[in-house]
Amino acid sequence: MCPDPAQPLVLAAGSGNGKLALVNFASDGKIMKEFVPKCSRACNAVAWSPAQPALVAVGLNKLRQDCSTLVWDINSCSGAEAEAVSNTSLARRHESSSTPLYNLGNCEGAASLCWSPDSYGQTLLVGTTYKWMRVYDLRTGGTSPTKAAIAHSKQVCGMCLDPLDGRRVATFSEDGFVKVWDMRMINSTKTTPVSIVNAGPSKIRQISWCPTRAGVLTTHCEGSPNIVMWNLSSNNPTQVHDSDEAATVQPWQEHAEPCGEPYVSFDWHPSIENRMLMLTGTDQLQDTLLRRPMALSWAADGSLAYSCERSLNCLGPPAGDIVVEMLRLARMGYGVDTKRNLDMMAGNTTMEELWRWIARIQMRVQSGDANAWNGVMEVLAGQEAESADENTKVLTSSQRSRAMSLCSAHFESAEATRLWVDELLQESQIERAAMVSLFHLDLDTALRCLQHQEQKDYAVVAMALSGYPQASRSSEPSKLWFDTCSHLAARLEHPCLRAMFAFLTSNEPQYREVLKETQLPLEDRITFACCFLPYEQLLEYISDLSGSLIQAGDLGGLQVTGVAPDGPGIELLRHYVDRTCDIQTAAMVSAMAAQSDQHYKKWITLYRDFMDQWQLWHQRAKLDIALAALGPSKQVQPQIYAKCYFCSSSLTQAMNGPTSMPSMGKMAEISMRLMCCPNCGKPLPKCAVCCLPLTYEGSPSSGARSSAADCPMQASMTWCQQCKHGGHSVHLHQWFKRHNECPVAGCNCPCNMLDNCHGGSNSPKVHGLRHSNSNP
Repeated sequence: MCPDPAQPLVLAAGSGNGKLALVNFASDGKIMKEFVPKCSRACNAVAWSPAQPALVAVGLNKLRQDCSTLVWDINSCSGAEAEAVSNTSLARRHESSSTPLYNLGNCEGAASLCWSPDSYGQTLLVGTTYKWMRVYDLRTGGTSPTKAAIAHSKQVCGMCLDPLDGRRVATFSEDGFVKVWDMRMINSTKTTPVSIVNAGPSKIRQISWCPTRAGVLTTHCEGSPNIVMWNLSSNNPTQVHDSDEAATVQPWQEHAEPCGEPYVSFDWHPSIENRMLMLTGTDQLQDTLLRRPMALSWAADGSLAYSCERSLNCLGPPAGDIVVEMLRLARMGYGVDTKRNLDMMAGNTTMEELWRWIARIQMRVQSGDANAWNGVMEVLAGQEAESADENTKVLTSSQRSRAMSLCSAHFESAEATRLWVDELLQESQIERAAMVSLFHLDLDTALRCLQHQEQKDYAVVAMALSGYPQASRSSEPSKLWFDTCSHLAARLEHPCLRAMFAFLTSNEPQYREVLKETQLPLEDRITFACCFLPYEQLLEYISDLSGSLIQAGDLGGLQVTGVAPDGPGIELLRHYVDRTCDIQTAAMVSAMAAQSDQHYKKWITLYRDFMDQWQLWHQRAKLDIALAALGPSKQVQPQIYAKCYFCSSSLTQAMNGPTSMPSMGKMAEISMRLMCCPNCGKPLPKCAVCCLPLTYEGSPSSGARSSAADCPMQASMTWCQQCKHGGHSVHLHQWFKRHNECPVAGCNCPCNMLDNCHGGSNSPKVHGLRHSNSNP
């Protein structure tokens, strides 16, 4: 089609005998002009100059002693003066011309043509039938190419210049590869493409650059129902010019014909973005608006950023997301402080029970119990001597008592149980208080708990329970009482009341009806099993209970499995993390257990990485300090050391090693403050705010540690990572409350704006170094 906007319906067509015909569809598609070559041969390509509409290039087959690339001036006729192309001239008569304006490519065929889209319109690219790509500058008036390069191993079937980057041209051949070239690099010592696209095993039919999106190349293979788009905008044109191989890219987007019918041709809309016109094999036109692939990016705080067309949108984290909850707890100082964690978890029953259990374990650890982190399963392993009450059928042993004490401190003694029942009554947990009293065979307390309530159901239950002592005097309970209680239990909604009737009406030693009430608190079920189940049935029940808790990832099951290396507690925590993605809780439990298992180390490392992504530097530092305090195996080794700027000697070794200043006497054994390097004597750097030396405090004793009061954090060294200027931490924080630039005169570094801490706090991007007297 003619690129001249004044002639939108003029078409240039090449024929099998080499003729170039100009057809005006505005006048019934009649041929207005013909341009005939000297020798007849097939026409392979036609290209109309976009900047010079009067120039049309024709590519012909190879012929000995003749040129195959002809450039015609459609405004001229043979032997006549040039005449402008217009509706009048084209519609006037059928004219012919046999003298081309330029004759190029002697003795080689032209398979593809492409004009440069620059303002001059005098640069023509020719792809030959013998693997060459040649560039002709018509302004020179010569017939020799100004640039040339071997493009493919076979003929160059097609060429296409990027309309948004005139220095980039794409070529393709029969080998199925599309190569992208930089026009500036052609004809250099070693010419290589900047990108290679493997379009597919079948023959490439057409390639085209997107005119509205930079760097998007579109390819279509013969017989394929797909049109593939390749994003080449990220490739550097000069990155592989010294290499024999170019960068191979992957498909960026693909459009498929809905019915699977192969396409024949396509074309981009010149101005409407993502709009394409496609022609199928059955001559059906499809006007399609393509959708770009959506780019997504998750933030560490749970926010989501996504791009839609040319707009960037952000969504806040969803309510109740685990990342939001982890971030909230981390900001509040969630760590290894059990009391503080319990205060944070107020209202969260599962977490409250977990940290109460950990608090009991810590008390056992402090008392010297080496097996404090073992669970009920480990405690019950290996049967010990036990006794059974003939009247109550309660089984007792030191082994069972330890197992019950692991579940709760309320079962350690009868007095503790009575106090706990009173607490339950104060918390209005009437049903559970009555059930616990009944399981401990205190029927009077259970009746008293129910009789003081005004609800009708409680009165009925109390009346039914009051008949139990009378029935129990005989060897068999009254059948009437038994049937009445069974019928009443089926109508009760509360699991504690159903468990009470199931206990009283059970005729089997396994008490299946009681233990199958999974809505009962876990500690109550375990305590009941330890009191009434024989040893074999107890082990079987605990084993089945442990398996179900592990599969469910229930944190309450840790009191059954324990937290030991290579134990079932690892599997339970793994299922919990898989179910909830709560790395935070798994990391804290791992830290409290102080285990060396690889799973525990992995969770702690992941949580520390999360805190880094949240930019919670202070909370992360406090966590590392707390981990170091748990034991020698958890200590974090120093990663930054102070050294002299002039001689590079270590100040840490000077402080912790033997002193060479005997005149200091006993004061040197208590504390030493360096004002200069002990090796070369040069002074230490000065604070940029107060201009006083940055002293290095410590003690020569290798095993001593100074307290925070002796070496406050405010006196530590702090510096900017970019300009390297620094000073006392307290002085710099005071400075950056009112300024953004560095306090050093002549330094324009915006230290305070380089990195603000998460949450919008006004803090400079600095690293603080605390010089203590601890060994590195």
